[in-house]
Amino acid sequence: MTDTATGIEVIDTDKPSAHYVGGHIWLSNLAGYRCTIFNLNGQPLRTFTVSGPEESHITALPAGLYILSAENGTTQIAFKLRITNQ
Repeated sequence: MTDTATGIEVIDTDKPSAHYVGGHIWLSNLAGYRCTIFNLNGQPLRTFTVSGPEESHITALPAGLYILSAENGTTQIAFKLRITNQ
């Protein structure tokens, strides 16, 4: 979203996010969500519950693309994760 008065892009820091860096999946603003990592065949590989506003989980998944589904009972969010061997 861009601020119409200034033309500067506004970044929503409260928006839930998930990304992979250096062997960890980093999760933001997903406290209370139950997360499941799926491969591209739809098979669930790992499930966990996020307990804090900023959290990381070590992953030992092979390099590739995965889907992280996060749900809290009323809301479901999906993220694409690209796991790389570093």
